[in-house]
Amino acid sequence: ERLKNKDREEAWHKVESLAVKNPSYNEVREILHISLDTNASYENNTSPMIVDDDVGVNMYDKIEKEAKEAKKAVKKEKPLLRRKSELPQDSLTLKALSDHKRTEDVITTQSDETS
Repeated sequence: ERLKNKDREEAWHKVESLAVKNPSYNEVREILHISLDTNASYENNTSPMIVDDDVGVNMYDKIEKEAKEAKKAVKKEKPLLRRKSELPQDSLTLKALSDHKRTEDVITTQSDETS
């Protein structure tokens, strides 16, 4: 188990070093207000630093608004018609339906006879 933890830690350090080498790392770090120190405090089983809750809430609200707008756009694009089922029908079902429709034309009801 210790060996697994050590391997995970080494892999995490590799990921961190690759992230730091990425040219957009500084931009992302500034946007999210995250530093590598927060990860270290997490590893030490202490609570990670929480930076500026208002920014997190504002970002959440912004994402929610964008999601609602996207849903509205999708709804506007959908046509308001109902599609008929395109399930295959076997020949016996088709024959039974046509026979049933034919008998409706032949049979008369009492109201038809009185008029």
